[in-house]
Amino acid sequence: MLAELAGMMDVFQKPFAAKGMLFNYNIPFLDSIFDKALFIQIRRDPVSNVASVLEARKRQLGNEAAWYSFRIPEYEELKDLNPVLQAAGQVTYINKAVSAGMSRVSEERKLVVDYERFCANPGGCYSDLVAKLGMGEGAYAGPHSFPASGLVDQKKYGAIEAALAEYSGR
Repeated sequence: MLAELAGMMDVFQKPFAAKGMLFNYNIPFLDSIFDKALFIQIRRDPVSNVASVLEARKRQLGNEAAWYSFRIPEYEELKDLNPVLQAAGQVTYINKAVSAGMSRVSEERKLVVDYERFCANPGGCYSDLVAKLGMGEGAYAGPHSFPASGLVDQKKYGAIEAALAEYSGR
């Protein structure tokens, strides 16, 4: 894997970025094998995150009950639950795994970004990234802001909060 990634970066003369769901449960291992890596954690309001998972299930798979994304180690525990409890567990367990992994990464190799702040001020997050990479000042050319996705239907809000409460302390 290291040779493949190094080869891609060499050919394109650019850094490599990957979406974390490929690596959520392996952050400490990846930290140990990559000598030049920056781990970026996007944190999101859990209620909005669960609502987003449920919406993605409907949009991508046709219904909220279908499992969306990789099967996590806790899949067997979650698979037969109602969709809201299942998605709340999925979000909780993934967030727990990512936070635990990130806690073992040195401060200079990680950046934690609040999703809502990113949507409101992507240029500020870009500046944080450029500074963390030690690249000096970079010119941000993207939008000033964009709407955060996952507005939660008020009818579902209470059910999602209750489902998340089921997992608090786990």
